[in-house]
Order: sequence, then structure tokens, then C-alpha cells
Amino acid sequence: MSPSPSTGLSWSTGEPRLRLHDDVFVPVGPGSTLAIHLTGERRCVGYWSRVDGDHDCLFGNTLPPETTDHQCSACAGADSGRQLARGFIATGDDRPYRLYLAWFGPGSTVKIGITAQARGTGRLLEQGALAFTFIAEGPLPLVRAAEMAISEAGIATERVRARDKTPGWWAGVGDATDILKTTAETVATTIPLPDGLQALEPNIVDHTALFGLDQPLPDRYRSLTALAEDSVLSGHVMVAAGKLLLVSTDDGPVLCDARLLSGWPLETATEARGRLILSEPVRPKRPEDEPPTLF
Repeated sequence: MSPSPSTGLSWSTGEPRLRLHDDVFVPVGPGSTLAIHLTGERRCVGYWSRVDGDHDCLFGNTLPPETTDHQCSACAGADSGRQLARGFIATGDDRPYRLYLAWFGPGSTVKIGITAQARGTGRLLEQGALAFTFIAEGPLPLVRAAEMAISEAGIATERVRARDKTPGWWAGVGDATDILKTTAETVATTIPLPDGLQALEPNIVDHTALFGLDQPLPDRYRSLTALAEDSVLSGHVMVAAGKLLLVSTDDGPVLCDARLLSGWPLETATEARGRLILSEPVRPKRPEDEPPTLF
């Protein structure tokens, strides 16, 4: 039986791990050594159901090497987690949920989001939030309604693109505590919480050291844009934040979106072979690079 494809980078244990195949994981935290070999074809990883767990892709669909989506359209539509992200509220989901504010560094907008209470901080680690705080908890419909109200009021955004998260790595966490507390106060004075939703005292959690962002970072890096069968990615992990890895390789620093690894059967590499498809070297964008506003 052929090995199952990698489902990518996971924070389920509170530390970053890369699933190679089946139940084989390797640590990819800052300071670890990465040496992986891509084998076989890249295929859809299947879908997750809140009722009965993980399922293989029924169609065995292949995925293009450049996509960061680990599912085909059919599995993406059936996945309970993605249904929740699209605003669908499943009947019978009586788990408690939490409302959070997340910060991705100077120059970014505060993000508002929700996560199941049982997941703890896992959702924030997966997103690469440099700092965050929970602000309320309660039933899913009430938490979702509060999230939408806060977003519609322009207090925080529901979406932060992956490319808008990395500039904060070089800028640092900044005034995260003040910004998140001020945003939480704005929510408290602007958005009335419905009965059944409990407000939580802001408690700012800083992830920068866990991600490896408490050390000097390179002035230039290249981005991994696609992979091919028989490629090898090897080097020392400098940063692991959300789904992104900054890896020091023989060819210089490489920013790897670990979602590009999902769907490939992965093995531990013993020698260099194949090739990586990389962008031209870029300088990290910093908030001070933005042109000044006139008004």
C-alpha cells in the first residue's frame, strides 16, 4: 500500500511538526534540521468531517505543484472546517467557541476570528499570529454574529493574506499589547455582546520567541513557488510561523509556504537531487517602506 500524502505543517501539539506520510512526523521548529524528499504524485489529501473524522479523497485527484490548496474542489466543499470558515453553522455543534483578536506586526490590521475552545491556541499558531488575545466565548451562533458585527464596524478584519504576514517578522511585535488592548476596549464600548456570550479579560500572548523571531533575520531571501517530484528541500529552520518556514539552505535563505508540501508523499532525504522553483531574491518589506499619506 502506498504511503498517504503529507497534510503539511501542524501545530496540534503546540510545536510545529511536518507530517511526512501516514503517522510519521518530523519537528520543524526554529533550530531544527529539515531534509525532505518528494516522492510520487501530488494528490488531494481528502477532507475532515466533524461527525466522523478524516476521509481520503474519493476521486484520487491530483494537484498542480504551484497551488497552496491541499484539497480538490469536491473535498474542499465537503470539509467541515472550511464550511465553518465560510460561515456555515452545523446543526448540533454545541461546542463552546472563542472570539479572538490577532496581531501580525506593524503595518498590519488587527484580525478578528473564532476558534473552538477545545483547540486552545492552535488556531492562532496555525495562522502565525505574532500576538493575540481572546475577548469572548460562548455558543457558535453568538460568537459568529459578534465576529461579523466587529468586522462590519471596521474595528478589525476577518482576513489577513499570507503575504501580508511576513513583513511583521522583520518589524517585530511592536506595540502589540497596547494595540490589542485598545482594540478590545473599542469592541467592548462599541459592540454590545448578546446574552449568552461571556466577555473575557484581555490577556496578550506573544508568539515571537516560539516562532524564532527573537533572533536576527537575513536581509534577503527567495520564496519557494513550486515543487516537482524528486525534489529535495534541506537546510536549517530559522523561523516557523503559521504555515511558513524560513530555511537556511546551501543556496541562501528560502521562504517556504508549507502548504506547497501538502499532497506529496514525503520521505527523509539522504542526498540532494531534483530542483526547487524559487523566486528572485527579495528584500523583506518593512512598514517604513510605505509612502507617507498626505492627509
